[in-house]
Amino acid sequence: MTDTRLITRTFSKASLAGLIALMALTGCGSTPTAQAPNKRYSFWPPYPDQPRIQFLHSYQFSKDVEPDGGKLDALIYGEAGQQVLPINKPYGVEAANGRIYVCDIRNPSVVVLDLRSQQTRVIGSGGITRLIRPTDVAIAPDGLIYVADLGANRIVVYDQNERYLTRFEPGLFKPGALAVTQDRIYVTDYISKQVLILDRSNGQEIGRIGQEGGGAEDGQFVRPLGIDVDRQGRVIVGDALKARIQIFSPDGELLMGFGKLTTAIGEFVRPKHLATDVDGRIYIVDAAFQNVQVFNHQGKLLTWFGNVGDHPGAMFLPVGVTVHDGDLDLFEKDIHPAFQAERLLIVTNQFGPAKVAVYALGQLKPGATPEDIRADQAEVNLGVSDVRGADTGSGALPPGATEPADPKTDPQRPPVETPVENSATGSEK
Repeated sequence: MTDTRLITRTFSKASLAGLIALMALTGCGSTPTAQAPNKRYSFWPPYPDQPRIQFLHSYQFSKDVEPDGGKLDALIYGEAGQQVLPINKPYGVEAANGRIYVCDIRNPSVVVLDLRSQQTRVIGSGGITRLIRPTDVAIAPDGLIYVADLGANRIVVYDQNERYLTRFEPGLFKPGALAVTQDRIYVTDYISKQVLILDRSNGQEIGRIGQEGGGAEDGQFVRPLGIDVDRQGRVIVGDALKARIQIFSPDGELLMGFGKLTTAIGEFVRPKHLATDVDGRIYIVDAAFQNVQVFNHQGKLLTWFGNVGDHPGAMFLPVGVTVHDGDLDLFEKDIHPAFQAERLLIVTNQFGPAKVAVYALGQLKPGATPEDIRADQAEVNLGVSDVRGADTGSGALPPGATEPADPKTDPQRPPVETPVENSATGSEK
């Protein structure tokens, strides 16, 4: 049984033949195209610093993934017809094997952007397995796909071919986000304000992490949301209201915490999803700052990227993030000739045209200097966005937030410490 749907177009051969004949008579398709303007690239940190992150590409509609039909497609379907499937309000995101899986909470489903096959599909949009409010998606080492359905209080499981397998409903809970290991599922729960540890084979609860509590003490949660498991097996949990990141052992022993509710760079106002890479870096989305901050394994700020604006790679209420090793060849044409990309960073934005934005972590190629990208570099907005009304609709700072005491704590340039030289050696309790 499957509820995966392929977005397709159909038309009659006679209609197609007539349109081709019309194109031949009118000379359609023979008009030379105008030369595209020089491409502008967004880097963080920008010139004159050594760039570490480059914006590559973004997606909003299925037509952004599928082959460009050009004037023939426009004649058959019109411009509106080419926009077959919009990504409405994305949330959690994951990537594997040339595919980007995006949870859409407004059009409840998981949208699959199959970049390698140039197709768009949806999972969970109908039938008894219809998703109600999917907020996160994770892919297990064996390729199984796990979706946190906040609206239906369950975790839904699909196979490697995106076909429904089963669902887990471990009592009364509301899953916000999840991370999957070889034999476990770690899921943040909005009801208990804890992290549930589930057996991946049957969905049975085998433990819990943390307790409900709004105090300064670590080991307590107010609204646990973002979660990931790093290469060392540490469980990293972000609290959206407490504005703090806490790190635990696989079985829930508290190791450390960092961050607080303040508008200073390196801290948080509205942290959402988070992700880790194989070198121990932690990537944390902040919907108020409208950027992604990058920390080392001990919680030290390395850099940040994105921010509000109209430059390529700007963010508009970002919420989801994932790190993906592989598939760099799919973005070869987007990578600056002087930049050596090492892995992909994918961010979802709830508003704006860049609903799914793809970046690359890397560095300049051997022998290249910042001067080699200076002429092609777009002007990016470096400062923190106006967080006073973000996510709250008010003009005041969120409760508990404070202004930076020193301007140096809120710099107008990302730190230039190189994230690509960071190595994970574990954290101290």
